[in-house]
Amino acid sequence: MVSRNPCTHPGDVRLLKGVDRPEFHHLFNVVVFPSTGERPLCNMMSGGDLDGDVYFVCWNKVITDHFSEE
Repeated sequence: MVSRNPCTHPGDVRLLKGVDRPEFHHLFNVVVFPSTGERPLCNMMSGGDLDGDVYFVCWNKVITDHFSEE
């Protein structure tokens, strides 16, 4: 689950699928957003961008199980 901080609308929370890509193994403590699609994923969360915005990432199933992908 990822959202931009501050999260101002429930629609700004995104359930994403994490992937293990060898080319990113040198990175740590970061979120790498996809660069494909009609609209950047970070922009779908409160109009965010990549100029220093802070994102909240949660893997806790107790919390994420209460969200759906719709």
